[in-house]
Amino acid sequence: WLAPIHEDNWTVDKALANPDSIFYTYQHLIALRREHAIFANGDFRLLDAESEVIYDYAREWQNETLVVVGNFSEKEMAWLVPEQYQNKDCAILASNYGRETLENQITLQPYEALMLHLK
Repeated sequence: WLAPIHEDNWTVDKALANPDSIFYTYQHLIALRREHAIFANGDFRLLDAESEVIYDYAREWQNETLVVVGNFSEKEMAWLVPEQYQNKDCAILASNYGRETLENQITLQPYEALMLHLK
């Protein structure tokens, strides 16, 4: 088999040894899709179509809402949870920065992404 050109290239062995690798991120996302029907059945709605750096949307199905927000900027950005989703029972399903709590307004780190499940 072909050897990597550069020593710093990621290999499967390196990815499997790193719990923060993209391999395990995708495993987690696939598991979420299997666990929550809203991923396949929900209606899609953009929340702030005007922003050039924050991409946020909601999927709604039955009595559930999934909100996804991503900061596509190299700078910290303020994000306000849309009013209709504030003060609801919320679980953070995925966070690339390990965020565990959520306020109505947060500062998203550069390239931070969150997936919120509201009931």
